[in-house]
Amino acid sequence: MNRSRRSAIGRIMAFTSFWLFVIGAAAQGGKSDSETAPVYKPPLRGAPASRVGGGSRGVGTDLPRIYVLAPPDIGFTTKGKPDLFWFVSEATDAKVTLSVYKDNADKPILEQTLGAISAPGVQRVRLADFGLELQPRIEYRWRISVINDSGNRQARAIAGGAIQRTNPWPKLQSRLQNHDALERAGIYAEEGLWYDAIELISDSIDADPNNTGIRKQRAGLLEQVGLTEASRYDAGQK
Repeated sequence: MNRSRRSAIGRIMAFTSFWLFVIGAAAQGGKSDSETAPVYKPPLRGAPASRVGGGSRGVGTDLPRIYVLAPPDIGFTTKGKPDLFWFVSEATDAKVTLSVYKDNADKPILEQTLGAISAPGVQRVRLADFGLELQPRIEYRWRISVINDSGNRQARAIAGGAIQRTNPWPKLQSRLQNHDALERAGIYAEEGLWYDAIELISDSIDADPNNTGIRKQRAGLLEQVGLTEASRYDAGQK
């Protein structure tokens, strides 16, 4: 093959590679790395659905829609005192309560009134503020209740999920080394540690609230577990 022919073939290959890159980027929707959501891989447990959706109950009183940021079945954490997150569709002056229990919702191990909701969006609850530490290998349920006692009838919105603490394993600890917070969030998600992933991404959002790319990462993670309204809000599609 002569030199001119090799040169022509080289130019064709370079041209083809460039357009394959462009087409691939377009297929990804033009998203930057900072907007690519972690991929949540739930453990293969075959557990029944435990997440409870939020909707108001009662006559004559409207309450916001609420959802816990939890997978449909049980979610895992490596922390004894993890942060919990939930979404509310609008501000409200109704009473908000957090309950944590094991087997019986009528016998909570923690029941705490939370502060007023001044703005819609994702809300954070720090278990460390209430002195509760989750024990390993025990399945806990947590529930957010929004209650309006005004008028003659009570209206109530409830959302809940399940959480279990697990000890970190050597492969996980090895994977987490030498990575920043967002990269670790992705590792946690891939390893099935939902609550650790959400907490790290939310910490990054709080540290840089104007970074829409990080917020879209959380939105993508929420969409993966069917939390569409919360996802759309996070992505700015209110």
